[in-house]
Amino acid sequence: MQRAIIGLALLISSTVFAAEITVASWNVKRLGSGSQQSFEALGKVASAFDVIALQEVMTVQGLNKLEAALERMSGEKCGRLESSMIGSKAYKEAYAFLYRESTVEYDEGAVVYLDRSDQFFREPFSAKFKARADHSTFALGTVHIIYGKGVSNRVPEIKALADYWLWMNEVYSGTECILVGDFNLGGCRG
Repeated sequence: MQRAIIGLALLISSTVFAAEITVASWNVKRLGSGSQQSFEALGKVASAFDVIALQEVMTVQGLNKLEAALERMSGEKCGRLESSMIGSKAYKEAYAFLYRESTVEYDEGAVVYLDRSDQFFREPFSAKFKARADHSTFALGTVHIIYGKGVSNRVPEIKALADYWLWMNEVYSGTECILVGDFNLGGCRG
């Protein structure tokens, strides 16, 4: 359980729109990779939010276990979107969105960003959602910036987020766009 709580340092939450939807972003640290994760602890934390963008999903089985734990802890049915495995030949992970179906529904446009310039190690993933309370829509994008050996490895991807942001606002035109993820900037040293 302590390992699950350590992940909270990367958890970000905000409330969006009049419908008061809580959105979280969480790097779940190699979810499903065989590490000693307490899915009950993860589910308990996740149950406080309406939509959760996940980074570092390593297996479908890990995501299945987290979704089941979330449903047990919240007592509600969850929806789920997941990307394909993204990365290099040596390392791949997926993104996922888990959402409380009583509050939010998937609207359209779940897609991995087409990175024509090959700027991202793991291309961002996004989808459009609708609040059930007031039918307001929002697009949520998630990214996991490469950590590398130092800040200089991260800077190209951080700069490339500007192109991704413009793309999101074009693709989801007329919709509030939100970008979350693990930007790997905390505690940076040159």
